[in-house]
Amino acid sequence: MVATAYNVKMTCEGCSNAINRIILKNKDNLAISDYNISLENQEVVIDHDEKVNGEDILIVLKKSGKEVSLK
Repeated sequence: MVATAYNVKMTCEGCSNAINRIILKNKDNLAISDYNISLENQEVVIDHDEKVNGEDILIVLKKSGKEVSLK
């Protein structure tokens, strides 16, 4: 497993819920085993299979409409 951290601009619980929905919808496709969303730190840390590129997850997270970048 690999942990990849992302900066995600989130201003409210609705923002973190949008990220949560995107992750849950794509959890199996991206081999995500665990994740942590921190609204306070505006950070998402995702544990995923090493065969999955962090850039691929970044593309999916951006579908939330939030500003997202690799940390």
